[in-house]
Amino acid sequence: MKVKQFKLYSEVRAEFSNGDLLLFKGHSLASWLIRKLTHSPYSHVGMIYKGFGRVFCIEAVRKGVRIALMSELIKHYDGAIDYYTVKADP
Repeated sequence: MKVKQFKLYSEVRAEFSNGDLLLFKGHSLASWLIRKLTHSPYSHVGMIYKGFGRVFCIEAVRKGVRIALMSELIKHYDGAIDYYTVKADP
């Protein structure tokens, strides 16, 4: 499987499965420093959780681990997000 990019959340929402990885490319100074110091195109990673008819992102942030609705995260995230499909749901 390969890393995929998406521009519109509505185009990829149905493709997500539990455990898929979200690869974040933030535009903040902190994200830029992380990418430079780790020699990675990504500043952090999240994981998809589908439940209750919704799609969530589980990710580590400054204050700990959070679970956020993907629809809300996309609205407020300053950067690009790629995703990696780990496995298909049975």
